[in-house]
Amino acid sequence: MIAATETDWEANETEFPHELARVLSAPTELKGFDIDQDGASSVFDLYVTVARNLAQSYLERELLATEHPLLDDNGDGRGTEVQIDFLTEEQGGRAKSGKPLFRTITSDRDGFISKSIMLPLVRADPSPQN
Repeated sequence: MIAATETDWEANETEFPHELARVLSAPTELKGFDIDQDGASSVFDLYVTVARNLAQSYLERELLATEHPLLDDNGDGRGTEVQIDFLTEEQGGRAKSGKPLFRTITSDRDGFISKSIMLPLVRADPSPQN
């Protein structure tokens, strides 16, 4: 389960679905999309990419973030901002100097299952097909 906001706390319209659609319609190169640097493109990478893009967008527009994406894939019914270790301090995260804080995600924590769901990324071929 991916949500754009916390229940009952944030009632404004969210930008998360729009950014999700944008990222899915034009995926970046595998290196840029592999957020956790495990060599694969997963739902976890997609979620963190979208959350990071949103945080950067709010920062660049000098706006207070009106949404805080949450991921819940451990079955406890409570979402977690797992992207916090991948956002810079400016973006509201814990990463220092743009270097993500890699931590092991155990099977009881949010993010574990989404890391195992791989995405089939289609790379655009610059040469036209004849």
